[in-house]
Amino acid sequence: MRYGFALLFFACNQDKPIETNNTTDTSTPQPQEGCSQDEDCGQGLICEAQDCVAGDRNNALDEAESILWESSISGTINPENDVDYYTFNAEGGEYLRLYTTTDFEEDDTVVVLRDPNGKVITWSDDYPTGSAISSKDSVLFAFLAEEGTHVISVEDYGSYFGSDPSGSSLYGYSLYIEEWSRTTREEDSIENPLLGIDMETTNMWDSIGISIAEEGDTDFFTINYSAQSPILEIHGVKNLDGSDLIPSIRLYNPDGELVVERNGVGIDGIVKYPFMDVGSYLVEVFDQSGLGSLDHWTFLFPISRETSNETNMEVEPNTDLTSASSVSLNITSNSNGNEYGYGYGAGHLSIDDEDWFSVENPYDGGTLVVCMNTALYGSTLLPAIDVYDAEGTLLESIQTDASSDPNAAINEIAYDSGIYYIRVYSETVLEEEKSSNWYQFITYAASFTPSSYSCP
Repeated sequence: MRYGFALLFFACNQDKPIETNNTTDTSTPQPQEGCSQDEDCGQGLICEAQDCVAGDRNNALDEAESILWESSISGTINPENDVDYYTFNAEGGEYLRLYTTTDFEEDDTVVVLRDPNGKVITWSDDYPTGSAISSKDSVLFAFLAEEGTHVISVEDYGSYFGSDPSGSSLYGYSLYIEEWSRTTREEDSIENPLLGIDMETTNMWDSIGISIAEEGDTDFFTINYSAQSPILEIHGVKNLDGSDLIPSIRLYNPDGELVVERNGVGIDGIVKYPFMDVGSYLVEVFDQSGLGSLDHWTFLFPISRETSNETNMEVEPNTDLTSASSVSLNITSNSNGNEYGYGYGAGHLSIDDEDWFSVENPYDGGTLVVCMNTALYGSTLLPAIDVYDAEGTLLESIQTDASSDPNAAINEIAYDSGIYYIRVYSETVLEEEKSSNWYQFITYAASFTPSSYSCP
């Protein structure tokens, strides 16, 4: 009855509603409730003094979160200059891959790996070769020489390099760690390589772990090649901070002939062999100075590189301008609409050999460019290049240089339309036949003076 009376009284009162202790004034904003633990806050936030603030709990080594092999963990780069630390245990002798992924539009992480003594083993901004990969942000490969607790740090590119750091509660990432099994093994030999990989399609790549554990050690693996591409590249790790290895590579064709020899692969360049065919190729890896230890390691990354450019191979005999092999030009234009043509030439030099090529340009008052690489990618040849006009008059000459990039370039030769000749020869006597004495060049015929150009 008391409840019914109250309702009746309220219905008769037209001035205001009856106020009770349970009534809330919804017209006034209520103060935000505090937090009691980090889980009460959102991504990239932690609970401090009952308030949610930007940050996380792994900003120093003594706060590092543990991560297990073959697993992943999530983190957030927030606020700016945030560095997140993780630890994992290793027995020593493992090869591993670490990588981060993120959906944040401004993401650009750097991952650093340190050994149990705090020494940097390696670090990576993009891919270990220095190039980017679309499906991952930072990718790191390494060999772990020591037993113990290793440390991983993750931070933004700007924070690591000290310029324009990024941080946000939206800057979430995932860190993955896994052991890598495609590695060379002892006791391998040139007669019995214990690792083989298949390369069946263009733009197919692989990752091979290498440890040159003893002085004078040499490791081997085979590439069973059937990709429809004549170009094989072998890249290496650019940031070998924690390795003493200077990686040297020899590549042998299916007939057992040496076709490539290159020092400093990864830290000082790549292998690029443009004459691949179907068959089994042997890769030999060693330290440039013949040294070795558990700290002499690297990863190699073979890739069958796709190309849409047709290379004009020399056709013997092409020992003078009357028998010169033809280089056909692909006509195109630059971003300003200026027209130019380009064409590729390639071949081998044998004892007492010289190769001639002809190129016909369609432009009056244009520019001719010839650019060649040999030793830069692993050829053992350092040839000279001459350029002649249609009457056989020498216009320009240059000697390739193993220490320059590109190895040789003749540029800004003013010319009119007509036939021009390119002569490739060795100024030093070649004393033996070598399949590794190869060359490849590009020639440009432009209607203007180019400010830059690419070289094969």
